[in-house]
Amino acid sequence: MRFNERLELLAVCLLVPIALALLPGDRVFRMIRSTPARRRSTAKPLALARAVDGVLHALPFVWHWTCLRRAVTLAVLLRRHGLAADVVIGVRRGNDGGLEAHAWLACGGVEPYLEAGDTKRFTPLRPRARIA
Repeated sequence: MRFNERLELLAVCLLVPIALALLPGDRVFRMIRSTPARRRSTAKPLALARAVDGVLHALPFVWHWTCLRRAVTLAVLLRRHGLAADVVIGVRRGNDGGLEAHAWLACGGVEPYLEAGDTKRFTPLRPRARIA
């Protein structure tokens, strides 16, 4: 990954969680949809995902890793690198009867995209919000 791509990754990891915390979700998704793709990219999607995970796991407070922060941040970066991605938010009943939620990506017909976790037990809240 080139220096400017690393700098962009850090900036997105810092800004997206702030936007998620302060702005309504539909506004964040509109902003993401308007994110322009870069002309050339050398980054690999798996490398982007690992880098996003590393940065978000290292940051405190509002920036710390959650599945939603990861999915939206990674969707922005994938958009910048020319890949269309959908953020999927699903829910399920936990063992204690409580509601559990999880966010992940769908991209290029692959779901979950760049995630090892099992999402099959989650039911999407609504049709996917296309953000890239």
